[in-house]
Amino acid sequence: MKGLLLKDIYMAARYCRVYPVILLVFAAVSVMGQGNFLFLAYPMMLAGVVPVNLLAYDEKSRWDTYCHVLPYTRRQLVSVKYLIAFFALIITLLISAAAQVLKLAVVGGDWNLLLPTLGILAVAGLIQPSLLLPAMFRYGTEKGRIYFYALIVVFFGGFGAVGALGDASGLLTGNVISGFVPVFLVAALLLFFLSWELSVRFYRKREF
Repeated sequence: MKGLLLKDIYMAARYCRVYPVILLVFAAVSVMGQGNFLFLAYPMMLAGVVPVNLLAYDEKSRWDTYCHVLPYTRRQLVSVKYLIAFFALIITLLISAAAQVLKLAVVGGDWNLLLPTLGILAVAGLIQPSLLLPAMFRYGTEKGRIYFYALIVVFFGGFGAVGALGDASGLLTGNVISGFVPVFLVAALLLFFLSWELSVRFYRKREF
């Protein structure tokens, strides 16, 4: 399992080198801007598609076929992609949190909205790979590409609408919505682990 993680980390370092740059640029813009939720959400969406990109490179290099002669189970082959997604989301969320703390310290704002905003970002970041990866493991990245693009359009359309309406804090000023953020986060985590198990079942039945 450690070898699989190292292999995907090396691939991400090579093929996703632009992602950290985008993350830092958008974090900086979110500090200076007013309606900054889209700038926070975009890096989370990029982090969520890292395992999808790695799957595409696996298929291109025929790794998805050759790996079955190695002493790895299909559960391990699936699990490593979910772990990569989770690590990418955590790193992105921490950097976004640092940007928001800096903004609140320098520009000012409501500190009470910091955790709810980060919670919504975490929910959005978890949902995307939870919905994408089962389709990728069942159909492959080529056949799952239509599903991938449709989901991306829906997500970015939704966040674009939020950005057009204003800052995410505007949606979180109500105590009712803020109070439900932990519930949404627990539901997103549950969806993530259910998706993980579903992907394992799909991949076990897939023929190469």
